Amino acid sequence: MECANGAAAPPGLLVASAGHLALPNRAHLCGLWPKNPCSPRFVSFISFVAIAHFGAENRVNGFFCPASFPVADHQSHRPKRANTCGTMNSPCLILHVVFSLEPGGMENGLVNVARRLDPAEFTVHVCCLERAGEFLRRLPPSVGVTVLGKEGGMSLVTILKLRGLLGRLQPAVIHTHNLGPLFYAALARSAAPSAALLHGEHGMLTPREQTGWRFWLRRLLYRRCTAVHTVSQTLLRYYQERGFHHPQMLAILNGVDSERFTPGDRAAAKESAGLPNASLVVGMMGSFQRRKKHQEVIEAFQNIAAEFPLAHLLLVGARGSESERIMQQIHSSPHANRIHIVPFQDDPLGYYRAMDLLVVASENEGLSNAALEAMACGVPVLAGEACGNSEIITSGKDGLLATLNTPEAIANALRQCLKKPLQLAHWGQQAKQTVLQRFRVADMAAQYASLYRKLAVQQYH
Repeated sequence: MECANGAAAPPGLLVASAGHLALPNRAHLCGLWPKNPCSPRFVSFISFVAIAHFGAENRVNGFFCPASFPVADHQSHRPKRANTCGTMNSPCLILHVVFSLEPGGMENGLVNVARRLDPAEFTVHVCCLERAGEFLRRLPPSVGVTVLGKEGGMSLVTILKLRGLLGRLQPAVIHTHNLGPLFYAALARSAAPSAALLHGEHGMLTPREQTGWRFWLRRLLYRRCTAVHTVSQTLLRYYQERGFHHPQMLAILNGVDSERFTPGDRAAAKESAGLPNASLVVGMMGSFQRRKKHQEVIEAFQNIAAEFPLAHLLLVGARGSESERIMQQIHSSPHANRIHIVPFQDDPLGYYRAMDLLVVASENEGLSNAALEAMACGVPVLAGEACGNSEIITSGKDGLLATLNTPEAIANALRQCLKKPLQLAHWGQQAKQTVLQRFRVADMAAQYASLYRKLAVQQYH
């Protein structure tokens, strides 16, 4: 029996944790899998075996059949392999592995870096495990994108598809973002054994990741990484304090495109957004997810609305798992006419310019891209004290840091900001200078380029 790619099928599979598990004579994964592709027990068992079998790449070489599982390529070019950067004729290939390119802070950072790497030195390819997403359109034409079409739950087929992609591209560096992509890339990595595995942490652990098997899985997978990075020094310490260590663990701070995000005519921006010129606009930027705390901010706004009759709440990016609850909350609010919802924007610049204050209330931000973009537009930020916010904001100078864990606490912080509009304007001017001095996107891209070079050379030697 042969695979679709012509490879001979082995008679069985050696399982490290359970001794020899004999498959039927001439049985083969490519023949067995399609009969029951959605069996949770089968997927979980094979995934567990693969984790237990880390380090035994030679035992599976020739076994998987990636050619049997077609993938969706948005770009058809096939970059040549380059084991190290700047020393071979072809550029160094960087493969990003993400769930999707749907709008988000991590995805925004990926796009910003991809657009700024020197094409003479680097070729970039993005593997979306689930779907493409809105930010696909922001990538330059030279960037290849492959969509694997993963559905919910663990998926052996996705491992096979990713393994096929790695075997075809042979990247110099595989750059994973957050736990899920790291899991799949680590299992498929044997198809590109010379590739460095760089893992990025972009936020604090979710409640589900703080205990149980996800916690220990992350620790295990760190051992398979060549290097691990975070997006703020605070986030780096956060992981280390919880026992996540690696010999090459570093922080590369997020940066913002200060040429794209610039201050503008606030009155004109408010008029364009359908807001009164004299209004005090409190904004939020991001999809309606529980961790963003839209509901708490809306409740806080309702608590202060009578005190500040000129205040309006502007929510940009209205979609996500909490959309229905948030819409019901707004419709039942006595101040619904002062709460404005705007769908996701490819270019949010005009809405940033319409704001007098941006609120970042989420508790698990690594280093908020929305905060950096607002500050680049001369808009001060009210943010929680969690994680990387303290690296962006000097409280009382270019914004305000406060405890934002309840609607009452958020309301008190909003009062402190809105009672002095001139102070807000001054904070906004200082915020712009902070970004220009410390959070330039060119500096961020240069640091990633340097890290890619270093890792590729390490693997080459």
